[in-house]
Amino acid sequence: MQGFELMLTRRDTRRVSMLGLLLVVGCAAAAPPARSPRPVSTPVVQAVPEPALAPPPRSEAANRCLPDGPPKPLPREPEHDVGLCVDHRKTERVLRPKLEKRYDRQTKDGTVEVSFGCDPLTASIVRIEVETGSGHGGSLQLWQLTRKDDEDHFDVLAVANDTYYGAPAKVGDQPGIFVARGAISVRDLETVLAEVRPLLTTRVRELEPKGLGLGKVSFSSADFHARIALEDDSGHVLARSYTGYPTSSSQQQYLGLRLAMTELSPVLEQVAFQPELPNAELRSWYVVTARRAWPRVQGQYAWWVRERLVAMAGKAGDRSLVPMVVQELRRGLREIEKAKAEDKKSLADRYLTEPLDVLARITGWDPRHPEDGSERALPEAAREAVSECDLSPSS
Repeated sequence: MQGFELMLTRRDTRRVSMLGLLLVVGCAAAAPPARSPRPVSTPVVQAVPEPALAPPPRSEAANRCLPDGPPKPLPREPEHDVGLCVDHRKTERVLRPKLEKRYDRQTKDGTVEVSFGCDPLTASIVRIEVETGSGHGGSLQLWQLTRKDDEDHFDVLAVANDTYYGAPAKVGDQPGIFVARGAISVRDLETVLAEVRPLLTTRVRELEPKGLGLGKVSFSSADFHARIALEDDSGHVLARSYTGYPTSSSQQQYLGLRLAMTELSPVLEQVAFQPELPNAELRSWYVVTARRAWPRVQGQYAWWVRERLVAMAGKAGDRSLVPMVVQELRRGLREIEKAKAEDKKSLADRYLTEPLDVLARITGWDPRHPEDGSERALPEAAREAVSECDLSPSS
């Protein structure tokens, strides 16, 4: 036993002591369980979520382009189902050979077919809109003719862009805009519209000859823009438009419209353009007219129409046309970005100068001249303008 005790280590001694303690506790009478303390009610504290980080404001000051926010959308123009069609068959028989003669055949022995669609204007015409311009020369004219009740004339209002060859519109020393105001008799217009209306519904097609034939393609660099829209007092509309080059492959789109414009133009020329300083009424009309035209001139060949709408905005527009200016600045910046280094300056002058001029006129803010008296380069000023003025949801 002594040898056993001598062999115990200090750890073994602790184990034996603990075993003895457990035996003593186990043999003792079980003590009654202790009474649990009365629970203390603890107030529940709701977790407060951390505030979300709001994006930094665009600018602490009011927006320098659109202090009242983006322009309100224009009312949507009503659309009407086409019901009855006006009977133009007698006039169509006269027009058919005219159109066939004007058609530039793509094949020597092809068959040209001219047909006509539906003219839904069964009531009295009360509104006529005309847009016309040429890519070469700088021209663009916007016309509106309206008739009230049973008056014997249409009231005329039109604006025209400065052309490259004529003197700019000025009133004294102040820059103005060319405006046409006047009246055209219903009789004169009805005579012309008798042919214009079916021409706006023209459909032309060329059928290839039997056998293998050699075709041809004609092309002209004299690009043009034309639109005629007629509306009756029931809200029905007959409209046709084209922007681009007169090519043989696109005759189906513009042949009837171009002949209609040839018939209508002499009547419009009864009212001459004169330089004016635009008043509030003219500005209001131009703003609505330009905003309605803008979505229709987004094609690749309509770039010069957009440029001239913006140019006239600097004379007869207001802040509502800022989005148009921003779009043109974006286009200019894209052209400069993809250009060679040696071409960037000339392209900046070409694409950015006029939109920035227009922005300064209609907003009173010119990003080319900061408040510190310095002068920004055109691309830098254009980027500043786009950042400040583009309030579209996607920006």
